[in-house]
Amino acid sequence: MFNNTFTATLPVQTDSYIADLILTKESTKIKRSHETLGDSVIESTSQYSIEVMRNNVRMVLNGYEFENPTDEVDYLLQNFDVLKLLPNLVIHLRTTFGSDSKLVLDLLNEGPEWQTLFINVHTKCDWEKSKSFVDTFLDNMFDLFPSVASKLNININPDGV
Repeated sequence: MFNNTFTATLPVQTDSYIADLILTKESTKIKRSHETLGDSVIESTSQYSIEVMRNNVRMVLNGYEFENPTDEVDYLLQNFDVLKLLPNLVIHLRTTFGSDSKLVLDLLNEGPEWQTLFINVHTKCDWEKSKSFVDTFLDNMFDLFPSVASKLNININPDGV
């Protein structure tokens, strides 16, 4: 699912540190200490890296709310082409529907082969303006970003904010 490549975000004890442990401890205790240290470093750094990536996505997309933050962010980490479009869409959506509009990302997950991220726009705009926007948005998405068109959709909810 993820490539949890360690990116040196944490200070890590190197092999020389482990070698020092081996030279100073009894052999039976060394093996246990080495295994425990190695496992804990790998676990903590990969989990830490994932959380750092998730937090970075949330910061970049601070104009959106998330229905289920982990689901949507993990989807975006797997679909970077969608992620790249979202910051600019915030500006366009706020310009079109007003700064008081609420933008919510919601992942429709019908299984690994059928996932779509919806931008739910809660606005006070009337239906005609909303329908016109959605039609133009979808046409442009299919023309300009065909690889994203099947991964991203938009709902306009003219229910107020």
